[in-house]
Amino acid sequence: MSERNDALRLQVLSIGKWALCLPALAFWPFVSIMPAFTLVGETRLGVILPNAAFALSGFWAVLVAVVVYVLATGRMRAAGRPIRQRFTGLSMGAYATLWMLAYGAYKLL
Repeated sequence: MSERNDALRLQVLSIGKWALCLPALAFWPFVSIMPAFTLVGETRLGVILPNAAFALSGFWAVLVAVVVYVLATGRMRAAGRPIRQRFTGLSMGAYATLWMLAYGAYKLL
């Protein structure tokens, strides 16, 4: 019975982690376009540099980097490992959350 309880506890924790990360992953592609739009027609260096950094570290740049990596190596890095050991989705959700918090703080300043 203890193994069943432990498995259930791990499933609940996993669902909780995904519930926290999923909203960030859903909105991140849309929010990460904003810095690129800000760069259009901007001439002040103090505005260009932070927005360029956010644009180059946003969803679309990460997506391009992942696709280039997969095409260059011909394989996925986490292939063959059990799902429990693949934290790619959760780590991307955490990164997206931190990215959006940083971008929001930058826009508020």
